[in-house]
Amino acid sequence: MTFDIPLPWTAAEYLKLGETAGRVELLAGSLWFGPRPGDIHQDITCNLLGTLRAPARAAGFRALRGAKLRLGPECVALPDLVAGRCDRRAESVAPDEVILVGEVASPETAMVDRCLKRDLYADAGIAWYLLIEPSLPDHTAITVRLLRLAGDHYVKDKVAELGEVLKTDGPFPFQLHAEDLLDF
Repeated sequence: MTFDIPLPWTAAEYLKLGETAGRVELLAGSLWFGPRPGDIHQDITCNLLGTLRAPARAAGFRALRGAKLRLGPECVALPDLVAGRCDRRAESVAPDEVILVGEVASPETAMVDRCLKRDLYADAGIAWYLLIEPSLPDHTAITVRLLRLAGDHYVKDKVAELGEVLKTDGPFPFQLHAEDLLDF
């Protein structure tokens, strides 16, 4: 595949790519080719979506996976999960439609999820960030961090590990049993 678009790429140029064979995000004007999520990553994401879908709906939101999140004129992320007032049929969603963004860390994406994306989501004003970190490489433990936006950065709101329950009223009331995410 050849690209004749000079850097930096714009969100409009990125969205013209449509569906791609691999996981491609636009971060700071450059295409970032990430690994395709593996089976375990997908299982955790599906379990997370299954847990959050009904509570989000009860609060008037949708929980979606695979949404393209427009974070700026040169930035489109592919978070593992978004919840908010989003249209699942839309080509992409805007930060003001999203109340919660979630990422499931993998060996290849952990630093991007912990640092770069965390900062991008905070800069976009997304109120809540849910970071799921399974132990690597064995996936026998897991840490779930719910962070809330305080000014221009995220601060810890709740944390749950294997055998614990993350219970919160914000961004909408839900309970998340950490071990249920590893139920596959």
